[in-house]
Amino acid sequence: MTDQVLKTIKTHNMLAQDDVVILGLSGGADSVALLYLLRDLSADYHLTLVCVHVNHGVRGAEAQADQQFVASLCEALGVPLTIVSADVPKMAKQMHLTIEEAGRQVRYRAFQDACLQYGGTKIAVAHNQNDQAETLLYRLCRGAGQKGLGGIRPVRDNIIRPLLYCTRQQIETYCADHRISYQTDSTNLQENYTRNKIRLKLLPALQEQLNTNIVETLSRTADLLREEDEFLEVLARQALVCCVRNEESKLLIDVHTLDTYDLVLKRRIIRNACVQFSPALHDISHEHVRMILSLQNAETGKTIVMPNGLRASRRYDDIFIYKQPDNQVEFLYTIPLDTVVFIKEIQKSVLITCQTHTIDQNHTNCYTKIFDYDRIYGNFTIRTRREGDKIYFKSMNGNKKVKNLFIDLKIPRDKRERVPILCHEDDVMWVVGFGASDLYSQAEHTKNKFYVHIWEEPHE
Repeated sequence: MTDQVLKTIKTHNMLAQDDVVILGLSGGADSVALLYLLRDLSADYHLTLVCVHVNHGVRGAEAQADQQFVASLCEALGVPLTIVSADVPKMAKQMHLTIEEAGRQVRYRAFQDACLQYGGTKIAVAHNQNDQAETLLYRLCRGAGQKGLGGIRPVRDNIIRPLLYCTRQQIETYCADHRISYQTDSTNLQENYTRNKIRLKLLPALQEQLNTNIVETLSRTADLLREEDEFLEVLARQALVCCVRNEESKLLIDVHTLDTYDLVLKRRIIRNACVQFSPALHDISHEHVRMILSLQNAETGKTIVMPNGLRASRRYDDIFIYKQPDNQVEFLYTIPLDTVVFIKEIQKSVLITCQTHTIDQNHTNCYTKIFDYDRIYGNFTIRTRREGDKIYFKSMNGNKKVKNLFIDLKIPRDKRERVPILCHEDDVMWVVGFGASDLYSQAEHTKNKFYVHIWEEPHE
């Protein structure tokens, strides 16, 4: 196994001379074996080893026993050890994460903190080939794409995985042959975790009934998928450069250039554009990418809302992607006839009716506008301003950008996003308080009228 580990290190350039390696040491067979292997290599590479053990606050006395074990082991080997304790279940509940994900965040934060403290250049973790196979099956069952099916990477940033091409059986045999003791995590034997079900049930069944070398086969498949994914990523980044230009805090994608690429590259172009605004790309799903691509055939003003304040809109020949400021208000309400709708974002009520209607005198900041109902064929909505919005003024014999209307009227930037805009389908009818479209205005020959009332409710 030592030869395999050395081959992995050299193939992926995991170590350099004088590296300071922060090693995640749980006390299990994998991390303990990795400690011994790196200690044996430390003379050749002039390595400095520092171990980090994280007590997740999950297994009580058993976790305390693990902590004591790694403390004794590091003392015996003369390796510095940092112990980090955390209440992972509490953190998971507060952050709406699974215990596994919360634990992972705590561990990697501890590793990075140790890097800062000790001048660490690499973080070594003990994922093995079985972990790779389990990860591939887990992500396959959850519907991951090619990037996800590429599995665990041998090297990611400053994180290295020297055991990634060693099976769990090889690691346990190595420990037995070298009389190395280790701890066993009892939670690894519990089937209430999805990964444990794959480890304890699915993989053994596949080995027994389909392929005795299933772990190696799945690991090799992950490598192939990862290599192809990396190649496609290079093409996608090159294509993105050809498609985009920057404008203030927005990224604009030319729809005509985008359309020259195959759908596979289009998806990657969009994802690469999004990641520039949202590093938490796991929140950008395949469906979000599909919706953004649908903007190629949409009209100006159409907007897609995504997690973390990310937005994509169609503007003439561009799809532009941007991050909505945290303090920006955004709303969209459909307004039926003769029904009062309360817009909680701006604390105003709206009523559209064909009947004469008197607003209660207790209401404040009332606005009323009369429009020509004969010009209406679709639905009414009231919403915040969108990039590309225009309103028709007869005096200009054409459209004026709502943005320019606000600029001309010297409306402060922070107030523009709170101004309600009444729309008929996608047409702007009324920028409330600042101007109404002459396309829908009441005229002398107007037979059928409708009234739009907007007001604030009185404060109690």
